[in-house]
Amino acid sequence: MSNHNLKGMFDRIQRNKVRMGNYETTEKDLHCLRSLLQYPNEAFSVADFCAGSGNALETLSDDSQAVTFGIEPNENKYMELRQRANFALFGGYEECRISRDTFRLMYLNPPYDSDSETASSKLERKEKRFLRQLLQYVSADGILIYNIPAAV
Repeated sequence: MSNHNLKGMFDRIQRNKVRMGNYETTEKDLHCLRSLLQYPNEAFSVADFCAGSGNALETLSDDSQAVTFGIEPNENKYMELRQRANFALFGGYEECRISRDTFRLMYLNPPYDSDSETASSKLERKEKRFLRQLLQYVSADGILIYNIPAAV
C-alpha cells in the first residue's frame, strides 16, 4: 500500500504499515477520548481485546474506579500490559470464554487487513469480523469505542 493511498487515514494506521503490526492509538487521541467520558463513582469494567502494551486501557481508565481487562497475543506487549491492566491475558480473544453483556466500556482497536489464513475468513475483512465477534460483550448500557480509519 503506498503512502498516497494512506493519505487522510488516521496517523496510527499509517504508522502501523511502517511498523508491521503496531496499531496503537496516539496519546493525544487517547486523552481526547478520555476527556469525553464521565465515569460512575463505583467500580465498572473496561476491556481491550487487542490491548497491546495497555496504554489505551491505562489512559482511558485514568482517575476512575475502572477494573481493566486486556488481551494481547504479542508476548512482548503482553508483558507491558501486565503492568497496566488489572487482568491481563496472553493470547487471542478467540480463545477466551466471556459472558455476554460483561463490559461497561469496550475499547476496540482492530487489525485492519484482508489477509487471512483460511479461504472462509478471506470473505470478511478482519476489522469487521473483530467487531462482529466482540460486540456481544459490551453491556446494553455500556459504551463501545471502535477505532476506524476515516478520510479527512
